[in-house]
Amino acid sequence: MTMPTTSPLTQPPLRPGQPVHVNVHATWLPAVVTWLAPGRIGVDYQTSQPLPLGPVTSPWTVRPAAGYQLVQVRKLAAGDQIAAADGTMFTVAAPPWRGRSGAWLVEYTNGSRAVLAATAVLRVVDPTPQVSVNGMAL
Repeated sequence: MTMPTTSPLTQPPLRPGQPVHVNVHATWLPAVVTWLAPGRIGVDYQTSQPLPLGPVTSPWTVRPAAGYQLVQVRKLAAGDQIAAADGTMFTVAAPPWRGRSGAWLVEYTNGSRAVLAATAVLRVVDPTPQVSVNGMAL
Protein backbone atom coordinates (compact mmCIF):
# COMPACT_ATOMS: atom_id res chain seq x y z
CA MET A 1 0.00 0.00 0.00
CA THR A 2 1.38 3.42 -0.88
CA MET A 3 0.71 6.54 1.14
CA PRO A 4 -0.17 9.81 -0.58
CA THR A 5 2.73 12.25 -0.67
CA THR A 6 0.69 15.37 -1.33
CA SER A 7 -2.34 16.93 0.22
CA PRO A 8 -5.69 16.37 -1.49
CA LEU A 9 -6.33 20.07 -0.83
CA THR A 10 -5.09 22.76 -3.14
CA GLN A 11 -2.78 25.15 -1.38
CA PRO A 12 0.00 27.45 -2.46
CA PRO A 13 3.49 25.95 -2.40
CA LEU A 14 5.32 26.28 0.88
CA ARG A 15 8.88 27.54 1.30
CA PRO A 16 11.45 27.42 4.14
CA GLY A 17 11.00 30.32 6.55
CA GLN A 18 7.29 30.66 5.80
CA PRO A 19 4.92 31.06 8.80
CA VAL A 20 2.33 28.27 8.86
CA HIS A 21 -0.31 26.70 11.07
CA VAL A 22 -0.05 22.99 11.87
CA ASN A 23 -3.10 20.94 12.85
CA VAL A 24 -2.16 18.76 15.82
CA HIS A 25 -4.98 16.71 17.36
CA ALA A 26 -7.71 19.15 16.20
CA THR A 27 -5.81 22.18 17.50
CA TRP A 28 -3.81 24.60 15.37
CA LEU A 29 -0.27 25.56 16.39
CA PRO A 30 1.90 28.33 14.91
CA ALA A 31 5.10 27.16 13.24
CA VAL A 32 7.69 28.07 10.62
CA VAL A 33 8.70 25.77 7.74
CA THR A 34 12.33 24.66 8.11
CA TRP A 35 12.64 22.22 5.18
CA LEU A 36 10.55 20.41 2.56
CA ALA A 37 10.71 16.85 1.28
CA PRO A 38 8.25 14.63 -0.61
CA GLY A 39 5.62 13.60 1.91
CA ARG A 40 7.20 15.43 4.87
CA ILE A 41 7.62 19.00 6.07
CA GLY A 42 10.07 20.15 8.71
CA VAL A 43 8.64 22.70 11.10
CA ASP A 44 9.78 24.73 14.08
CA TYR A 45 6.84 25.26 16.45
CA GLN A 46 6.58 28.86 17.62
CA THR A 47 5.25 28.27 21.12
CA SER A 48 6.51 29.43 24.50
CA GLN A 49 6.10 26.00 26.05
CA PRO A 50 7.90 22.78 25.09
CA LEU A 51 5.76 20.39 23.06
CA PRO A 52 6.03 16.60 22.84
CA LEU A 53 6.06 16.89 19.04
CA GLY A 54 8.75 16.06 16.54
CA PRO A 55 10.09 18.58 14.04
CA VAL A 56 8.52 16.69 11.09
CA THR A 57 4.87 16.64 10.02
CA SER A 58 2.73 15.50 7.11
CA PRO A 59 1.90 18.01 4.36
CA TRP A 60 -1.86 17.69 4.81
CA THR A 61 -1.61 19.06 8.38
CA VAL A 62 0.06 22.33 7.32
CA ARG A 63 -1.64 25.52 6.06
CA PRO A 64 -0.09 28.93 5.30
CA ALA A 65 -0.64 31.39 8.16
CA ALA A 66 -1.13 34.46 5.94
CA GLY A 67 -4.62 35.89 6.31
CA TYR A 68 -5.52 33.85 9.40
CA GLN A 69 -5.08 34.18 13.13
CA LEU A 70 -5.25 31.51 15.80
CA VAL A 71 -8.02 31.98 18.38
CA GLN A 72 -8.89 29.92 21.46
CA VAL A 73 -12.43 28.54 21.32
CA ARG A 74 -13.50 30.56 24.38
CA LYS A 75 -12.52 33.81 22.61
CA LEU A 76 -14.63 33.27 19.48
CA ALA A 77 -17.26 35.88 18.68
CA ALA A 78 -20.37 35.98 16.53
CA GLY A 79 -19.40 36.63 12.92
CA ASP A 80 -15.92 35.08 13.14
CA GLN A 81 -15.13 33.02 10.04
CA ILE A 82 -13.44 29.74 10.85
CA ALA A 83 -11.36 27.81 8.32
CA ALA A 84 -11.67 24.05 8.88
CA ALA A 85 -8.75 21.71 8.17
CA ASP A 86 -10.31 20.72 4.83
CA GLY A 87 -10.68 24.37 3.74
CA THR A 88 -14.41 24.62 4.48
CA MET A 89 -15.41 28.00 5.91
CA PHE A 90 -17.88 28.36 8.80
CA THR A 91 -19.29 31.55 10.34
CA VAL A 92 -19.92 31.61 14.09
CA ALA A 93 -23.60 32.42 14.78
CA ALA A 94 -23.29 33.32 18.48
CA PRO A 95 -20.56 33.34 21.11
CA PRO A 96 -19.70 29.78 22.17
CA TRP A 97 -20.81 28.52 25.54
CA ARG A 98 -19.27 26.04 27.90
CA GLY A 99 -21.21 22.92 28.82
CA ARG A 100 -21.19 21.05 32.11
CA SER A 101 -18.58 18.63 30.76
CA GLY A 102 -16.13 21.49 30.17
CA ALA A 103 -16.41 21.24 26.39
CA TRP A 104 -17.46 24.29 24.35
CA LEU A 105 -20.43 24.31 21.98
CA VAL A 106 -20.09 26.46 18.87
CA GLU A 107 -23.08 27.11 16.61
CA TYR A 108 -22.60 28.15 13.00
CA THR A 109 -24.84 30.22 10.72
CA ASN A 110 -25.48 27.20 8.48
CA GLY A 111 -27.23 25.46 11.40
CA SER A 112 -24.43 23.04 12.24
CA ARG A 113 -22.78 22.75 15.64
CA ALA A 114 -19.41 21.68 16.95
CA VAL A 115 -18.42 20.43 20.39
CA LEU A 116 -14.81 21.38 21.05
CA ALA A 117 -12.36 20.73 23.85
CA ALA A 118 -11.63 23.65 26.16
CA THR A 119 -8.06 23.72 24.81
CA ALA A 120 -9.10 23.91 21.13
CA VAL A 121 -7.49 26.61 18.98
CA LEU A 122 -9.11 27.46 15.64
CA ARG A 123 -7.97 29.24 12.48
CA VAL A 124 -10.04 32.41 12.09
CA VAL A 125 -9.96 34.67 9.04
CA ASP A 126 -7.96 37.75 10.02
CA PRO A 127 -10.21 40.79 9.59
CA THR A 128 -7.17 43.07 9.35
CA PRO A 129 -6.71 44.07 5.70
CA GLN A 130 -3.46 42.94 4.12
CA VAL A 131 -1.19 45.92 3.51
CA SER A 132 0.70 45.85 0.24
CA VAL A 133 2.65 48.18 -2.03
CA ASN A 134 2.50 47.41 -5.74
CA GLY A 135 1.19 43.92 -4.94
CA MET A 136 4.02 43.11 -2.50
CA ALA A 137 2.93 42.35 1.08
CA LEU A 138 4.59 44.39 3.81
